[in-house]
Amino acid sequence: MKFLLATAVLVLSTPSLVYGDDAALNMAFVLLGPTGDNALRPNGVWQGLYESWAGGVFDSTTVRVHPTMNTPHTDDSLMASVMESLSPLYADLRDHQGWECKAPNEDCDPTTFYTTLVTGNVNIQDKAVYGRDPLQQTETMIPAMEPYPKISMYLSIPPSAFGAWATAGSQNFGVDRLWVTAEKPFGIDLGDAQNLYTDITSTAGLPGSHLLLIDHWLSFFMVTRLPLFVNSVLFECLEGMEASTWGSASIGKIVITEHEVRGLEGRGGFFDGVGQVRDLDQSHLLQVLGNMVIDPSTDPGDIDAAKLAVFEQLTVRTCNHGQYAGWLYEQDLDYHPTFADATLSTMYLTMGQEQWNETQVVITTGKLMGTTLYTVDLYQQGGPGIITLDIGAEEVGVADIKVSNWPLKGSTDQCTVTVPAPGFDTTGTLTMTSESENEKTMLVSYDTEALYFPGPYSIMVKHMVDEDYTSGFVTWLECQESWGVITAGNVGICMDPPAGAVMVYQPPSCCGNTPPEVCYTDKSVQDLYDVKFACHPDNDVRWHCLNFYQAKCKQAWDPPECADYVPPNAQDACTTTSPPAPYRTESPTSYAPEPTPAPTPSPTTKSMKSNSSSSKKTGKGKRNRNKNRNNRDSSD
Repeated sequence: MKFLLATAVLVLSTPSLVYGDDAALNMAFVLLGPTGDNALRPNGVWQGLYESWAGGVFDSTTVRVHPTMNTPHTDDSLMASVMESLSPLYADLRDHQGWECKAPNEDCDPTTFYTTLVTGNVNIQDKAVYGRDPLQQTETMIPAMEPYPKISMYLSIPPSAFGAWATAGSQNFGVDRLWVTAEKPFGIDLGDAQNLYTDITSTAGLPGSHLLLIDHWLSFFMVTRLPLFVNSVLFECLEGMEASTWGSASIGKIVITEHEVRGLEGRGGFFDGVGQVRDLDQSHLLQVLGNMVIDPSTDPGDIDAAKLAVFEQLTVRTCNHGQYAGWLYEQDLDYHPTFADATLSTMYLTMGQEQWNETQVVITTGKLMGTTLYTVDLYQQGGPGIITLDIGAEEVGVADIKVSNWPLKGSTDQCTVTVPAPGFDTTGTLTMTSESENEKTMLVSYDTEALYFPGPYSIMVKHMVDEDYTSGFVTWLECQESWGVITAGNVGICMDPPAGAVMVYQPPSCCGNTPPEVCYTDKSVQDLYDVKFACHPDNDVRWHCLNFYQAKCKQAWDPPECADYVPPNAQDACTTTSPPAPYRTESPTSYAPEPTPAPTPSPTTKSMKSNSSSSKKTGKGKRNRNKNRNNRDSSD
């Protein structure tokens, strides 16, 4: 996610002057960085606030929004930017047959949202006078915060500023009523995450329970309800599936997949030094695994502890990686001599819990894959059955549970189940009856065109308003353990793989493969470093304006003559000729005891010496990693 910290002459209005009686106010939503990409983008913070308001989650009598920013931004420019973001969403909602406006007076116009919840609450600090001084700025906000028993401070700002704002908020608003919300990824590695946590809690004095770590996947409808679906669908419908067999007795392999059609066009600088494992595995996909394998009868208040127990006994066996051809054409890239940015990563893990210790786990995620997939596949232990859960309704418009080669209970050809309905009301249910054809059975299928699935950020806002902090947020202990899992004893295994172990691939269409089977070339990223982008007088001319080459060969960065340079488009042409047999990034159609290895995998955890703190990088690489710590753009 891209963070832009806005900073203005102080403009502060007392809410009661605009809204009247403040007696019913419950929460102030203090939005830091309200003009940044993460706040304004589709499915971002502003859209989440608006969609939850339009869905009747809150109104101006209980919650108000306090954007907090600096010059040169103004009230008018902020409102214009927010309206530009919200207007297309409002149009989409009105066109959706399952959506209903539940705002006061059934008026869901974005202008009404802004004027009733935001106008009069914008705090703008004069950057020329005060710089960026959180302590000074929060002090000016004390009168505006007086009516609220709870203050939610949303940190849509660079992580380097987290500690200062948490400290300022704690000092001027009081720790008892302050909750701090931080985006993922929380840190760039385990040590960095621990430092951020210390800054926000120990230094600021904020209770650990008042730090809310966001993972918007925990607001995906299917993800948080995985335990419920296991209980109400799998146990009810499938032969051999019940509480006593849930684990390796019934499941031999779990494959979690997140693939995207798109690459990183124009977002290279924010993915540089991050890679797929940090971006997707560290939180999103491990959270999916945790929700999938816990005891499905776990009390909702104990789910975080149950997931933590899974992560504590989760071990990485190895990872393998790819990078799509043309990634190095992205501008704003640094050169990392000891590692490559993987745009496709597959992680193989072992679960240590006795219930699951004979089940293999594969987590695979990639970009430019020719298809978009958000799935969990469960392979029958010792049999041909496969259960597939499509979990990305909000991203790909598919939410279902289907099986193949797995008989229904009682030798019947149908199974009727009661499942949760989507929406802000968590009490709604639907009744669904399975349909079978040719050894394939659709157990549950949601009509995403007729049924309304609120955006994940709107669900997250609902959790905050309802003070439901166990459902939509990652605990610090889970975050810490997840970093430990993907570190795998050495960052070179999964997080920062050596360039020679990262194979270059092209999308499936380049060699006629069926997505997501990409086309591997016979080149590694190290080959590109050493040959295609070798520091040479001819390349000094050819790649004169390419940032990656400038960084690698110590050329001037973005000289004036490169102002109009347009780098090559990685997708303009397919250059693969007679590639090696493509590595299957998805699982085979039946369970096999061992996964098929990809070309040149990274070393295993057993073969590499322990180095859990960091990989060795040049000073240039370290500066770039710090750049991403302070200004990141998540691709998801």
